[in-house]
Amino acid sequence: MSRRQSFLLAVSLCLFLAASFSPCALASGAAGKPLVTPITKDASTSLYTAPLKDNRPLVLDLSGPLVWSTCDASHPTTLEPYERECTEANRYTRPRYWAYPGSDGASYGRGKCAAHPYNPVAGRCASGDLTRTTLSASATDGKNPLYPVSFPAVASCAPESLLDKLPAGAAGVAGLAAQSDLALPAQVATTQGVARKFALCLPSGGQGVAIFGGGPLFLLPPWRPEITSAMEFTPLHRYQEQPGYHIWIKGINVNQNPVPLGNYGGPLVVGFSTTVPYTALRADVYRPFVQAFDNASTSGFGIPRVAPAAPFEMCYSRSAL
Repeated sequence: MSRRQSFLLAVSLCLFLAASFSPCALASGAAGKPLVTPITKDASTSLYTAPLKDNRPLVLDLSGPLVWSTCDASHPTTLEPYERECTEANRYTRPRYWAYPGSDGASYGRGKCAAHPYNPVAGRCASGDLTRTTLSASATDGKNPLYPVSFPAVASCAPESLLDKLPAGAAGVAGLAAQSDLALPAQVATTQGVARKFALCLPSGGQGVAIFGGGPLFLLPPWRPEITSAMEFTPLHRYQEQPGYHIWIKGINVNQNPVPLGNYGGPLVVGFSTTVPYTALRADVYRPFVQAFDNASTSGFGIPRVAPAAPFEMCYSRSAL
């Protein structure tokens, strides 16, 4: 498939993604307002960032269970190993990283909680102190930003080396995973007394927006009706012990024709990502899908092939699209 075809597929899947959690988490006192922050797509890496940490961007990671960033030497208070947040921070540490300092009980000897932040682009993990810090966004009525809001959060420190392959100027990663109480949506819900929900409008260029805490949501111009009531929803599912977002599908159609796939004895699992720029398929699903797509493109629509450009196997004439 061409770069343009793949990009359009990714945008159509992600642009209207609104992930819900239950039950809702409420802070003490009166409920606050949802928070909004701008999203920028980095041209060099195709990663999405939001200026959440001292106006420095954090990369948005749908599968990330933690918020992490580099820290000054005088970083805020480090959590103790016995605190609940320390256990939560290490709940999704990948097994191959258990040998990192702090994952084997060594943190108890030094009186500090060690977390294990993960860079999803470089595929690397490090060890860092779990601290209390401050993040910032703006309150919103679903139409406009209202006023700036700073809120407390639990985040992991990370060494500068863990920023490898992230956008220039990025301070770290904001995890958005569903099952983690230390992911950004859960922490916003707890501190602001809002719903444990968020919506992403991911830009192809320019700026998009992320809203944490539920609706209402309005598209421009502001006199248009609220959009969440008109949306169709697909249930999200847990998949094994992975903290990200998944849906079950029964099959794949190309040009309204089913792609011949094997009998798997259950639904196909689809995961969503903000750190992988292209749709990826298992080999046994990819081959019949590519054949069906090629037949529909060349025979059905008369779109000629052109020389492939890495990393794609098949490319098509842009002028015929």
